[in-house]
Amino acid sequence: MIAPTPPSYFLALFVAAGLIAGGLTAESIAQEPAKPEPAKYEHGPDSQPNDAVPHGTVTQHVWPESKVFPGTKRRYSIYVPAQYDGKTPAALMVFQDGHTFEGTRGDYRVPVVFDNLIAKGDMPATITSSCLAREPMTETMVEPFSPTRCDGCGGAGRS
Repeated sequence: MIAPTPPSYFLALFVAAGLIAGGLTAESIAQEPAKPEPAKYEHGPDSQPNDAVPHGTVTQHVWPESKVFPGTKRRYSIYVPAQYDGKTPAALMVFQDGHTFEGTRGDYRVPVVFDNLIAKGDMPATITSSCLAREPMTETMVEPFSPTRCDGCGGAGRS
């Protein structure tokens, strides 16, 4: 039978390898450090709605059935910038778990940011596809889109 290795052995290895500063003990490593308050993210000017720029549209769609994952449904959204004319190729950006990216409020605000950056010429006309990757979707998750239903994940509707 092999004897268990004491935690102090691993501590000594980590200190010797420079992975842990000296002066720490096995007991001090085992204690849970206090977690700092998360920093509050302040949205910059490109994340703020701007009525002076053309606004793209976000449309909601449902994949009613999957051949790969039978019995699942997927809600997805497509953002098309106002500058897209259908004749000039556009860039494409795909978001997984897209419900957090499709809104005009919340943390990410992709339609607002894209509207502002495209209008300034800082990025080309870019279409986005955002897929909700939960499975299986319940019937309430595939109801017609409501801008208020998604407030917790960004609220895709403009208000």
